[in-house]
Amino acid sequence: MTRPTRKPDENWAIGLLLGVLHSESPEWREEQIAPTDRPDLVLSGPAGLRVACEITQVSHSEWFQWQNDRGLRLDKDKLDESSIPREVDLWLAKAIGKKAPHVSDYLANSSASEAWLLVHGGMNKVFDFFNLEEAERYDIPLLVKAAEESTHPFKRIFIASSNRSNIVCVFPFEGETHEAPDITNPSVLKVLSIRSMEIQTRRGVNSIAIGDEFTPNRARLLPLLDPTRMQSN
Repeated sequence: MTRPTRKPDENWAIGLLLGVLHSESPEWREEQIAPTDRPDLVLSGPAGLRVACEITQVSHSEWFQWQNDRGLRLDKDKLDESSIPREVDLWLAKAIGKKAPHVSDYLANSSASEAWLLVHGGMNKVFDFFNLEEAERYDIPLLVKAAEESTHPFKRIFIASSNRSNIVCVFPFEGETHEAPDITNPSVLKVLSIRSMEIQTRRGVNSIAIGDEFTPNRARLLPLLDPTRMQSN
């Protein structure tokens, strides 16, 4: 299925990815073909390498769906204030689980030899679920752990964040390794930064806190992130 144009968020994420790849080799380039959903992006690189790259976004709309699945039945047009969980490993595991079954289609449709996954939270930082500025403390250790423990055929997995326009390859990860924090521990939650975001509704602008889910219940959360129950970009 083809689309006439890409979304601005996709173009932003692709730009970050190409910037990283060009630092590796000037031979990397995007193939000049119509954007499709299977895959979203085709790249050619050194030694004739051809890559099918699928792109998916973790957005605020998914959070609303997550809250509704918990039984809260929130109306985003009447929302005053709430807390958004930054359990980034679960969001990445969900994205991998949704896209991994389609890798054979991505490869066949693009005549590529390997598949990559690019996950992002959007170019508007107030809605970005990933905070790579504090990489050593939280996001990257959890993202690396999720990518390594998930079963998937992707050769590379990238995370793009609007915070300082960062992008990191979390699989395979070649940076300094830090132990993933145990976010079920209340003492860990207390040291996490809480970022704010705003949404425009008919009632005005409402403030939503991101980060501190006071009593995270991962046993309950995991089934709710099942890709068959939630729609993702």
